[in-house]
Amino acid sequence: MGTAHYFVTSDVIAFKRRLEAEHYSCKEVYGWEVCSKIFARAVVKHYGFWQTSPAKVRVTYELLKEGKPLLQLTNKLKKLNWEYLQELPVWITKRAPRAKARANKWKALRAFLHRYRDLIGCFRYAPDEILLEGNHPFNMEIAATANGLTICVQFIRGLLAAYSPFGLVRGRRQVDKPAQQRNGWIKRYAKTYKKRGWIAREIAREIQKELREGTWNERSKLQYNLAGDTICKIAGMKISHRNMN
Repeated sequence: MGTAHYFVTSDVIAFKRRLEAEHYSCKEVYGWEVCSKIFARAVVKHYGFWQTSPAKVRVTYELLKEGKPLLQLTNKLKKLNWEYLQELPVWITKRAPRAKARANKWKALRAFLHRYRDLIGCFRYAPDEILLEGNHPFNMEIAATANGLTICVQFIRGLLAAYSPFGLVRGRRQVDKPAQQRNGWIKRYAKTYKKRGWIAREIAREIQKELREGTWNERSKLQYNLAGDTICKIAGMKISHRNMN
């Protein structure tokens, strides 16, 4: 069982009625009245009321089957994120996907989040809750073991990707292979400098320099030694003389 935290309610009777309406089951456990509910057959949430001070409520969580059901949902969420990622028309290095296919992938991802919204609610704090600097917006008290914590973190990472389209767009760059990244950069570079009035020969020479020094990609710093005519072919440029090697 995960780490417990406590809060105080002003109306215990009304709070218990709300739990009953949400189909929590209650029973006596060692002097505690515990109300529990299973979410998506993966996580159990417990509210505990001590007999001598029922206004003070203890909240604990429990991963079922050592977190295996939650891991299955995590893998499914990752797959949905990945499939939607493939349909984003962000980079020139891939063929533009159909809008209908992208809409279907987005719909499937939204359907997952809606179906498991109660489970997700165990991990996400309320959006109107005031968070102080240094606090995390996700619940990290669900797991009781290191393996369970790893599964929870993976699930939270999947949620972050699903709830942040801009994060998905940034991750889209990692889908391309190095050669695709290089070719996409060449096309964008050539297009930019064509608009500035540069001729094809000048553009190709600058691209050659950037590729040889590895400065075209500050993260990978991969170096390429491409011929001028190869660069022109990738960029879709035409020049009269191709003795640029």
